[in-house]
Amino acid sequence: MSKALDAAVRSLRALKSWEHARSRGAMQSLDWRPCQAVAQKLGYKRHPLTIHVAGSKGKGTVCALVGAALERAGFRVGVVTSPHTYHFGERLRIGMRPAGDALAPHLQRAVEIIEEARRNNDAVLGAATQFDAFVAAALKAAQKCDAVVVEVGLGGKRDSTNFLNAPITALVSVEREHTEVLGESLRGIATEKAGICTKDGVLVLGDLSRAPREKALEIARRRGATPLATRPARMVQGIPAGSLAVARGVLDAVGGFVDGSLLDDPRVLRTALKALPARAESIRGGFVDGAHTAASVAVFAKSVKRRGRGVVLIIALRSDKNIEDVARAVREHLDPERVVCCSCGEGFVAADALSKAFDMAEVAPSPAAAFDAVPCGEYVRVALGSFELAAAARTAWT
Repeated sequence: MSKALDAAVRSLRALKSWEHARSRGAMQSLDWRPCQAVAQKLGYKRHPLTIHVAGSKGKGTVCALVGAALERAGFRVGVVTSPHTYHFGERLRIGMRPAGDALAPHLQRAVEIIEEARRNNDAVLGAATQFDAFVAAALKAAQKCDAVVVEVGLGGKRDSTNFLNAPITALVSVEREHTEVLGESLRGIATEKAGICTKDGVLVLGDLSRAPREKALEIARRRGATPLATRPARMVQGIPAGSLAVARGVLDAVGGFVDGSLLDDPRVLRTALKALPARAESIRGGFVDGAHTAASVAVFAKSVKRRGRGVVLIIALRSDKNIEDVARAVREHLDPERVVCCSCGEGFVAADALSKAFDMAEVAPSPAAAFDAVPCGEYVRVALGSFELAAAARTAWT
């Protein structure tokens, strides 16, 4: 990170954070109005084209694909995603490149605005969080772009990003994740995520199971929006078929000279892949991936090139994940010879508790100790389960 961005991120830590909210009480506190208030104070004005993407998995990939395709079509595009993998500047891309230097002054100013609001007892603006400050600053930093593609942070309906009122929205997938925040019901989770659908807008739907699809269609009908089903696709260059299909649907919804055929250009796919760290990323002697659901583990496993070698897995999972489902998917799709469980700190499952789900697998006191236990050798090393673990693995293995 640049010195300016590093200083702004340090200032950001003075604000509260719901990015890793762990309770339904925290979810009830989520509200898009503080983010809107910060954006207005920064002087943000709506982009000519705004695309808003929600989903349990794959939304970051869809954002990268759509951003790369629009750039290829001649748009100047800002892509706003979270969380980051290796450095905070990844959260805003302009021209599909990290734009930390452009983000820094607006992020610093956003923090100052929020702190001043607190001193003045401004209930709405003073309630803004770290994520609110980031989203508002990123949108302002990308102000001169023709289009902005924004990933939902958590859920959708109450998320900080949902003041955008985007004409084109997408729901990539609905799975049981963040259950302590979103609840166990797939219909309930779909209600939150499809809540970004706007009046008279377009809602592009991924390959959803029956209950989430019915709920999303109900919300679209109620708001007079047009639901668009996606066409079947196949995995290309390691990019999941579901994400490709939704990205094609979004580009078709843009219309004019833009459509899903832009994703047939290998240059577009290469550009998108560069913007997707820790998605089946090949690292010396193995792979790192942030996959943390059963479905994403299954998709990741298709990208692992074994070449006759066995897999040794290092895994860390956040406490709101379905550990048993992930463990089952690991056994079915990766079938590792060894599993080493660890924790990345607060909000993660303790390593010994995680070990029980993996048939009493090995336990390491830290990611570093886990990496030391699995040196490069005659097997495929895989670090899986969170972007924090992926970042640590990349540092240790390169």
